[in-house]
Amino acid sequence: MLQFLRSLFRPLNPTEAWKEDPSIPLIVDLDRHRLCGVHIGESLARLAFLGPARVTGSILSFPSKGISVETRDGLITSFAAYVAPAPEEAMGPFSGGFRYWERRLDLSEASTERDLITTFGPPYWRDQDEVEVILFYEFGEHEWQIEISLNDRLNLFVIAPPILADPKQRAAYGVTKPWPPP
Repeated sequence: MLQFLRSLFRPLNPTEAWKEDPSIPLIVDLDRHRLCGVHIGESLARLAFLGPARVTGSILSFPSKGISVETRDGLITSFAAYVAPAPEEAMGPFSGGFRYWERRLDLSEASTERDLITTFGPPYWRDQDEVEVILFYEFGEHEWQIEISLNDRLNLFVIAPPILADPKQRAAYGVTKPWPPP
């Protein structure tokens, strides 16, 4: 009876019945802005092969895989690969790989800002605060937000709709370049 009552007041986890399929390789495809072939805007259920997630509001986390996915109304709105572990979020490092220009791309916690700019070119915008550096790369309806620690180590790679498309966000980040980017 107590278990039944607890289940009534527990937040709904839409991934509870998901079965992990380890035969599907974890790949962030930077050419197509996809996670394992799944695109932003698709149904969350397309990620069922990841297995059950930890749900915190609109964010689903897969700590052993180093992946988090943001959702709204059952659709994927962004995803992130934690290249470095995030102990404060109980998140392990990304256990998959990256693909860029149709080839495997070796990104790791040891990747520096210079490495990233050498690989991807100059970002549309660079922001630095007392915690991190964020490089913003713009691709129409997609944006990469690459977070680097102040000790010059790659932490997080986010693919999302462009927050810098919003004039208020550009003002908050101090963006002085015209929008949209050329």
